[in-house]
Amino acid sequence: MQRLGHLPTIRRCLSTSAPGPTLLSTPKWRPPTRITNLPSILAGLSKARLSGLVVTTMLAGYALTDVPFSLETALAGSAGTALCSFAAASLNQWLEVPFDSQMPRTRCRILPSLRLLHPATAVYYAVGAAGAGTAILLWAGGLMAAGLAAGNIVLYAGVYTPLKRLSTWNTAVGAVVGAVPPLIGTALGDPAALLQTSSWVLPGILFAWQFPHFNALSWRLRAEYARAGYHMASVLQPEWNRRTALAFSLALFPITAAAYYTGAADSGILVSGGLANGLLLYQTAKFYRDPCTRTARNLFLLSLVHLPALMCLLWVHKRK
Repeated sequence: MQRLGHLPTIRRCLSTSAPGPTLLSTPKWRPPTRITNLPSILAGLSKARLSGLVVTTMLAGYALTDVPFSLETALAGSAGTALCSFAAASLNQWLEVPFDSQMPRTRCRILPSLRLLHPATAVYYAVGAAGAGTAILLWAGGLMAAGLAAGNIVLYAGVYTPLKRLSTWNTAVGAVVGAVPPLIGTALGDPAALLQTSSWVLPGILFAWQFPHFNALSWRLRAEYARAGYHMASVLQPEWNRRTALAFSLALFPITAAAYYTGAADSGILVSGGLANGLLLYQTAKFYRDPCTRTARNLFLLSLVHLPALMCLLWVHKRK
């Protein structure tokens, strides 16, 4: 595989990217034709599918605590976490309007293209969702759960989002953001459990998992990221992009095994978790050896199955 420097990579990406609106274009807001469109508009602004994954990982963290399961706490925690995720996603889209308009994948989002919601309204919505979400978590789980959620909003919108245009380290910061929701779930169940090493196994898995997951996605979208000016390893450091995906796929083995050695799961997790991680490693190795659209797509799709499967295995093998 030929190694490409920064400029040749960017030129090649730019030459293959689809034409789009310029950064100088000024979008004009137009109100929705029907008020019934508002739920779908807010769902798009809130990145509903991504927020659903955030809530799922939070619930996994709660389910893995030693406290008896409470439906009331789970529902309140889900509502609070979802609202905080909505807030972070909305602020992210508000900050990235000029750059999302350069990417075919994102130019049809609510703010940059459809313009069905005034940007100021998006900010008001984000602030309201953040306030309501943290208040619910404060009531349901206490100060630690609310603080983790509020801090994650700041980390996602205030650090990760601007860092995407400054450094390839943005992926690592984004991985930290993705690792926080299980800690919110742990804090909902038992804040004192955050001091136990077993409570950090699932966040560690989420942190490591995001590198093969996102590096595969960003490889497929490297032309779009280059056009928008984002500092992604897939554009500026393509070999490093593949190496980190492979390295963190390997790291999933000891992190998952730590569930047994810290007393969070029985010995069955060593076998079942090892098999799940082995499948991901196999696909990551194929992507590492032959980085192309096909191997990147296959790795990305497998990662979407791997994470929920591994979380289920942790719950199945949870030490009673």
